[in-house]
Amino acid sequence: TAAWGRALQYEALKTRRYRAKITNSPLYLRVLRASYCNARPHAAVAGAPPPGALRFFRMPARFSRYNGSVCNRSQAVADTTDNQQQIITKGEIMADRFGAFLPHDTSGDVAQLHGIGLQKFGDTWYAYGENKVNGNLFQGVCCYTTTDFIAWRSHGIVLDVQEDGSALAADRIGERPKVLHCPATGKYVMYIHAETPDYGYAHIGVAVADAPTGPFAFQTTITWRGYLSRDIGVFQDEDGSGYIMSEDRDHGTHIYRLADDYLTIVEDVACERATDYPYGLESPTIIKKDGLYYWFGSQLTSWDTNDNKYSTATDLHGPWSEWKLFAPEGAKTYDSQVDIVVPLDDDPYNSEHFLFIGDRWQEHDLGNSPIVQMPISIADGVASLTWSDTYEGTTHR
Repeated sequence: TAAWGRALQYEALKTRRYRAKITNSPLYLRVLRASYCNARPHAAVAGAPPPGALRFFRMPARFSRYNGSVCNRSQAVADTTDNQQQIITKGEIMADRFGAFLPHDTSGDVAQLHGIGLQKFGDTWYAYGENKVNGNLFQGVCCYTTTDFIAWRSHGIVLDVQEDGSALAADRIGERPKVLHCPATGKYVMYIHAETPDYGYAHIGVAVADAPTGPFAFQTTITWRGYLSRDIGVFQDEDGSGYIMSEDRDHGTHIYRLADDYLTIVEDVACERATDYPYGLESPTIIKKDGLYYWFGSQLTSWDTNDNKYSTATDLHGPWSEWKLFAPEGAKTYDSQVDIVVPLDDDPYNSEHFLFIGDRWQEHDLGNSPIVQMPISIADGVASLTWSDTYEGTTHR
């Protein structure tokens, strides 16, 4: 039955039927397969979605009736199965494409979301990814926007390849671009693992822009006391403080606090090695829920996947709990490496819904590496990632 704020799950649309009467605006319908839409041919107009996207149908603005599986994207009066009338108001699906797949942008090109950094600015999600079309050397940072984690609009390269001799020149490597919006300056600050092909440089690149879609101007590279900095992640706390998580092979994975302008590091907040493991964890990401911090990361197995882990603490300084699995042991995080865990609700610090996005790296075809995108359950100190047979793709390549 129709309901306020209903978030329909992937593959569930085909079993839910609604009768909607539209009197004041178009009704946009999304269905998994064209065959699932039983609207008469003259009543719906099919769009031309990119590969991998759900199909879109547009009902005319005039009075119309539709019987079928719908996600309402305008204001409508729905006559539910028990004949009760109620208003459905602009019900957006936060995320409803789950599984392992190769994402495409709205032009039909493979979305270069590798090593993704993701932030919500206003009502829009901004994603920053490694451009891996031509291999592992630095080719710039791509930016995409989305409202549903299905349709990705490309904004092109927002941090370009730098001049020869730069830390982000064409013969260098740039990984895991992340962006924070600095409340003190209003600037958008990008951080990126700046590296040489032998992985001996290990610095954090810093670039700045006036808008989330750039262009970002490369500023410098930073480290803390000369420590190595490989995989990075970022976190912004409720008080506006900014943090970088950085994997350091010699000491563990750090949480660094940024200066008020977000351009330098002012404190080594914590440094952790994983439980019964000689190193810290790479691809770090942190979320906060109900006053508890959850820190996720991957073991060091190069392009191969492993059983990723998480730890919790009530303070970023620690103490941090034992590192535990959040996917079944041996599943190797469903053949993926965590990129980011995304709070989906309006209040990111008290969200009830989270999205896991990980890379399924293809070492010899990096630009076509799929992502693994799934809901992840987080509550009361426990994180759990569970595959459903209804998801797209397979648990392992």
